[in-house]
Amino acid sequence: MSIEGQFSPTRPGGRRGLLSLVCAAATALAVVPPGQARGGAGHKMDLGDLMFFNGNTEGAMRAYKKAIELDPKFVDPHLRLLNLYVQKSDFPSAIEECRTVLKIKPNHKDTLMVLGNLLRAQNDLDGAQKALEQAIEAGANPAMAHHALGLTLLQKGDYEGAHQHVTEALKHQKKFPEAHLTLGVVKFKKGDKQGSLDEFDEAIRSKEKNPEAHNAKGDILAADARWKEALEEYRQAVGQEPRFAQAWSSIGNAQFQLGNVAAAREAYDKAKQLNPNDKNALYGLALMLEKTGDISGALAEFQNAVMLETDEQMASQIRMHMNQLRDAGAFGGGLGGIGAGSLSTGAGLIQGAASQNPFGVSFADMIKLKPPPDRK
Repeated sequence: MSIEGQFSPTRPGGRRGLLSLVCAAATALAVVPPGQARGGAGHKMDLGDLMFFNGNTEGAMRAYKKAIELDPKFVDPHLRLLNLYVQKSDFPSAIEECRTVLKIKPNHKDTLMVLGNLLRAQNDLDGAQKALEQAIEAGANPAMAHHALGLTLLQKGDYEGAHQHVTEALKHQKKFPEAHLTLGVVKFKKGDKQGSLDEFDEAIRSKEKNPEAHNAKGDILAADARWKEALEEYRQAVGQEPRFAQAWSSIGNAQFQLGNVAAAREAYDKAKQLNPNDKNALYGLALMLEKTGDISGALAEFQNAVMLETDEQMASQIRMHMNQLRDAGAFGGGLGGIGAGSLSTGAGLIQGAASQNPFGVSFADMIKLKPPPDRK
């Protein structure tokens, strides 16, 4: 994937994970023959290439745009411009270039692949599915295309379809750690925890360093309250990628569950240092402070986290919980519910992002991972 989605540059399965397919395909698009027999447009494109390879991306963009002005139907500068837009994370402009190329060459398989991944990044899942299905029909790389479509269907909640396409991807490319990681999430979504763990193990075997797979495996173990095993996986993740903020946040959760308050605080602080906007770390720290009786500190961290919350229902529930803390001056009944994946309050339950591991989500967070509601 770690694939979709949510995406911090501080973790390998964040934004980079989602757009790895986009960048790979866009880079392939950039490898096209130099401008020949296109007159001034070809020369402008060649000038853009020279600027690009010398690190002058802004100059390259201007040259490619000039080439397009001189010959709007010259596909090559569009492809190069698309590649630069992806590298700059200017996804709306990249999507526009994709659509322009497809008007000139409707079945351009690599452009269809890039468009599908970009639309998925923008949460246009129907558009992404359509583009990726067209890419498969046009003859795009079958492993990459089926995997990308499987990711899209996973985000749409079509777990059977996702399973089918990711499995098909693995038929075409046996050593494909990203596909095993995706299939692990699919199996967890379908309630097959052991199958999920097996896929994560395969992803780890298939790639020398795979911090995202270790972190995802930790999340599944945490969902079963296997905190010591989960902690070991999270430690493996940060050992391989020390700036993996989400894994540090998950270490905080595991240490807290194991009763190691000082170690939990240290891990949460590390996660915040790496990514001040990591709401999972903020929520975890708030819960820990509340548990240890620091109500004012907990309220401050809850406030910081709720300002980053995009789920309005979750934000509303957290605010209600904060009001109860202020009114009571203490949390009646403790935090016994957290081990079961919820905050137990006098007003009911505040459901976390994933049952039994409410704030320790990484790869899973990207695709809004939740286990089946009828399973523990």
